[in-house]
Amino acid sequence: MAVDDGSCAYFISGNITSIENYTPARWQFGLDMIYRCLKSGLILVHDLVGYRDEVAFIRALQTLSPFGDEGGVLWNGSLIYGSNVLAEVVEKHFPPSLPYSPAVNSAFGEELDTIFQRHGVPWSETPLLPILPK
Repeated sequence: MAVDDGSCAYFISGNITSIENYTPARWQFGLDMIYRCLKSGLILVHDLVGYRDEVAFIRALQTLSPFGDEGGVLWNGSLIYGSNVLAEVVEKHFPPSLPYSPAVNSAFGEELDTIFQRHGVPWSETPLLPILPK
């Protein structure tokens, strides 16, 4: 996300071993991460896919499942990208001069935690914005 744009579906895909694919828990995780990153200024929305503003866009993410036909355009057609803040944080913890390492970078995670707390969207086991399936 720091060097390329993507869709909201980016936040629900990938290797998240603690959350089973295609479940409400995965949807909730994606929604909360998108919200955290937006409120923290780490990502920006380039294409609201027809929604009038960011509030309506987020509300749609809450109500339209990414795993069904009704939310497909929203979750896959949206266009989000990393801000300069995100690029700086990523480069600080993953300098391009160093070789790739699959190891967890705890300093990166700690900095994200700090950023989230500073913007009032701390990491929590409780949903920030509960999903509201139709």
